[in-house]
Amino acid sequence: MQTATLHTLTFVLDPKKIIDLLVKQKPNWDLDVDGHGYHALTFGYLTNELIRRIDIVKHRSMGQFIQEEIAQRLEDCEYYVGTCLPEQYSARISPSILPPETSSSENQSKSNSLQTRAFTFNGLALSLPIDGKDKRLSIINGFTNARSLAQIYASLLFTKNLVNSTTLAKAILNNTPENEYDQILDFIPTKFSQGGYMLDATVVKQFGKVFGHWGIGGSIAFACPDKQLTFAYVPNKLNFDMSKTQLRVQRILDAVQTLID
Repeated sequence: MQTATLHTLTFVLDPKKIIDLLVKQKPNWDLDVDGHGYHALTFGYLTNELIRRIDIVKHRSMGQFIQEEIAQRLEDCEYYVGTCLPEQYSARISPSILPPETSSSENQSKSNSLQTRAFTFNGLALSLPIDGKDKRLSIINGFTNARSLAQIYASLLFTKNLVNSTTLAKAILNNTPENEYDQILDFIPTKFSQGGYMLDATVVKQFGKVFGHWGIGGSIAFACPDKQLTFAYVPNKLNFDMSKTQLRVQRILDAVQTLID
């Protein structure tokens, strides 16, 4: 998925229109020449459409599929994508605390870079307030807590009728060239597998091969099949520096490492 080279959009509030635009959009670079890149926001729309098309009987959205096939089968698992969030839970959503704003001139100078466009809906988020609870952004809105997220990853490891051993092996099999730099996260090489982000290449090196995701703002969740370990950290105070593991996460990871050694 991270090689589709379709990262930025002008219109963000109409999911159907966004899918049409993605289908028609030309790649931002030549995949055979320039390699892969992190799909910061369009990943949600692409994944949702893939699930909808494969689910040939019900044509469920990503949120519906996760709810019915995974979350509802787990005890006390709270994971909702966009419009799947029950209205009575809205009051429980903790607000995100953004880092100090950069100057408008700095934002303007960055707004034309592919990286900024990928992370800000083609620059729209730099100039317009976007409410993270707006259900028109349903496909990129995930509402959960760390315990539930770790539960979901644990189900991938231990529920045999959900993910078999062959598929699990592919979750930690690198699909990107070794040490190839990410065209969006241009300061680090990244690796992706069928399990998502291979975090052992960047932020979780002490546990061996792991699959999961490291999100902008500081969230991280992963599964380590070899150690039968899952981990999730979901902060409200956001930090957008993705060049290294944040100290607050690293301290927890170090403590986990001490416990399992």
